[in-house]
Amino acid sequence: MATGAGFTPVAIRTNSHGFLPAANLALDVAKAVVVRLSASRNVNRPALGDLAAAGSITTRPNGGSLSLGNPFLKPYKATSVEGSVEYYMDRSGFASIGFFYKSMDSFISSSTKQIPYGQTGLPLSLLVQGEDANTLFDV
Repeated sequence: MATGAGFTPVAIRTNSHGFLPAANLALDVAKAVVVRLSASRNVNRPALGDLAAAGSITTRPNGGSLSLGNPFLKPYKATSVEGSVEYYMDRSGFASIGFFYKSMDSFISSSTKQIPYGQTGLPLSLLVQGEDANTLFDV
C-alpha cells in the first residue's frame, strides 16, 4: 500500500482446481421433433481489481471512503441444466418450448458500511488534518 514513506511489497498465493464436465445431446425422436438436453459445470474467476491486495482511500471533510480488494475471493461456480423440445413444420417454421435450471455457489458481491477509520488497520498518517481514528469512513 502506498504511503508517504514508500511501499511494502505483498505476495499472496492461492490456487483452485476442479472438474468442469459438460454434455450436449440432440435426439431426433420423430421426423419433425428434436429433443435437446445439456448440462455443465462452470467457473468464473473474480475480476483482477476485486482480487487486488491493495486499495484506495478518499478523504473528505467529515469522513471519506476506503475501497479494498480481497485476494482470497473464491471463484464462483455454476451448475446448469437446459432442455428443449422442437417441432419443425413443413417449410413454414417451428415451435419450441424450453427450460433451464442454474445453481450458483460462492457468488461475489459488494457491500458498503461505515466504520471508524481506526478499525481499518491503516496508518493514521493517511488522514487529512482534522480527522482522527474515530472519523467514519465508508468501507
